[in-house]
Amino acid sequence: MDVLFWEKFYEAKCFSGSHDCYCSAADLQALLMPLLRPTDKVVHLGCGNSTLGPELYDLGVQDIVNIDFCAPVVAEMQARYMDRPKMQWKVMDTTALDLGTGTVHVVLDKGTLDAMLCAYSGLVEARQAVDTMRQEVQRVLAAGGHWIVISHSGPEQREALVTGPEGVGQGTAWAAYNCTPVCLPKDGQEGNTYFAHVLVRAGAEG
Repeated sequence: MDVLFWEKFYEAKCFSGSHDCYCSAADLQALLMPLLRPTDKVVHLGCGNSTLGPELYDLGVQDIVNIDFCAPVVAEMQARYMDRPKMQWKVMDTTALDLGTGTVHVVLDKGTLDAMLCAYSGLVEARQAVDTMRQEVQRVLAAGGHWIVISHSGPEQREALVTGPEGVGQGTAWAAYNCTPVCLPKDGQEGNTYFAHVLVRAGAEG
């Protein structure tokens, strides 16, 4: 992915505010809060200057690591949210997570996987990057942990990408997968429907 593109994007449009692709934290609260415990370690992939992490922090889930490969936006967000001391902001590549194996309870992805699929010169290269990210998520997730991917595409386009070639079930990395529409347009209003792909890491929860 082109880090210079994202640096220019945030500098030109978003340093003064926030940019939440697809859905706000409020839109996702009903989905996320039943899956999150106050003691969970949460990683937000490709956080940009989304308010998702800070809003979850204010709801009581405070051990959050927000990561992005765009150093200027990470520095901006770290300064902006200094009043939330338990939350971290780190420069990190989603395909090379500097996190311990089995140390994370929930990994959140809101549009990052979709962006990766559009960021490379060819589909093969893009799918390889997504596959590497999936393997990293599998590595850092504790048994029973969740990977929650918010995407503009449903299971026909995303299930195989997030579950990997082995799929779901006995002997695989994932104990369960489901997909739920989220952020539905309000009655009488136009808008897009997005999808929450929720995966559970195989193994007994500790």
